[in-house]
Amino acid sequence: GFKFADIPVEIRTGQTTLATIRKTSRQTLYAVFTPVQAIPLFSDVSYQEAGDFQHPRLIAGPQPRYPAGLSAQGTVIIRGIITPEGKLDPDRFVLLECPHPLLAESALGTIIDNWKFLPATRDGFPVEALTTIEINFAPE
Repeated sequence: GFKFADIPVEIRTGQTTLATIRKTSRQTLYAVFTPVQAIPLFSDVSYQEAGDFQHPRLIAGPQPRYPAGLSAQGTVIIRGIITPEGKLDPDRFVLLECPHPLLAESALGTIIDNWKFLPATRDGFPVEALTTIEINFAPE
């Protein structure tokens, strides 16, 4: 069976590294490793502990383009920090699911460059907050 320790990866400090993980001869999985910045991946509890908390919401942004010549489809799932300015922090995100690296590249490029969020607020003041973004891709 698959074991996390079997992943052939070289992680470089200060950079994001894309690792290819081959689980079977018919399926390829990808993982992105980012510099460690204490991103809580599975819990929003720390953001909800005190005060009147409102989660961030997308207010504007185009659908990421499907890469030409690609036949892969699926969902890209990104977990990251939305800044008080309403943008995905390009240094504090992780790619939780990705059927192909070109889909991740399209999704991340569009989200980081073009998407605008209504930032999270605590007691009426903008604060950074963790969110999950899902982008569905299918050939056109």
